[in-house]
Amino acid sequence: MNDRSVPVVSIPQTHIAEFEGLRGLLAAWVVFGHILLFSGYTYQDGWFGIVFSPVLGVYAFMMLSGFVITGALNQRQEGWRRFMARRFFRLYPAYVFCLMLAIFCLHLSQFVSSSKLVATFGPHNLERLTDVESQLGTYLAFDMSLLQCLVPKWLYSNAHESFLPPTWSLSTEWLFYTVVPFWIWQLQRNAKLAACTICAFIAFVWLFASQLKDVNQAFHLGNVFHFLTGIGSYYLWKHLPQFRGRLQTAAIIGFWFCALIAIAVLNLPYKIWLLVMVAILYERVHSRRLIFIDWFRLFLTTPQLQFLGKISYSTYLVHWIVIEVCVTV
Repeated sequence: MNDRSVPVVSIPQTHIAEFEGLRGLLAAWVVFGHILLFSGYTYQDGWFGIVFSPVLGVYAFMMLSGFVITGALNQRQEGWRRFMARRFFRLYPAYVFCLMLAIFCLHLSQFVSSSKLVATFGPHNLERLTDVESQLGTYLAFDMSLLQCLVPKWLYSNAHESFLPPTWSLSTEWLFYTVVPFWIWQLQRNAKLAACTICAFIAFVWLFASQLKDVNQAFHLGNVFHFLTGIGSYYLWKHLPQFRGRLQTAAIIGFWFCALIAIAVLNLPYKIWLLVMVAILYERVHSRRLIFIDWFRLFLTTPQLQFLGKISYSTYLVHWIVIEVCVTV
């Protein structure tokens, strides 16, 4: 697809300060959860188990990515190559630096995993590192492609984590960036065809969910729906305030009803995402203000969380190595 084939779409800017704070909060969750892991804590049910499960924060990251990337694709008149080039230079330099750093610290990682300090997950981690070291060139080639989430685990069982475990989600997001622009542009031209396409894809993933998970642990049904939730949330944010009269009333009532039900029954990443969406949509749809929503938005826009949001990507990539270094001190 060339750059001239993308139509111009006039829409509001999608820089939302609450999302920056959400990034910072989720990055802190991931870091703290991995600190607990290296400190020898084991998973428990209840609230401690939630804090101990940073992967839940990563799922919320995926929803955020779905929203932000859909907004970027709708705002810019650019083709697939230009879009991917921007994402490449945004993500790849820091990724390669941290990947090389992880390879440089490979023996340090093996030492940490063999120590009694990380007895809870050390043996499994050491097995991963030993396998990666024995086939270093092959795993490095997978990681450099950033598509290691597609490598079958029966061929290379550690391809989704390899040198640096947090990169599994980055690989999944890169695959998302590669495919989704075509669906977004199709949606702009022929909404019915795009809807049929995405429904067919969801049905395919649903039918073959177990087989897909057996291919690679980083690519499974849940991750697909995390991204789709973010995409759908963007269009909700964009179009809901545009309804007028009775249609607007019906749309707002339907949204609040569905949002409250979803917050009640869905798992934690969806709860977090929907709470943030409720906060930013309330301002766009209603003229009145609710104090508890203002408090929540004020919390997400504090300077501390805004700063953590700005450095969230580099923090996510490098924190595993930093924790390993700190363990040896």
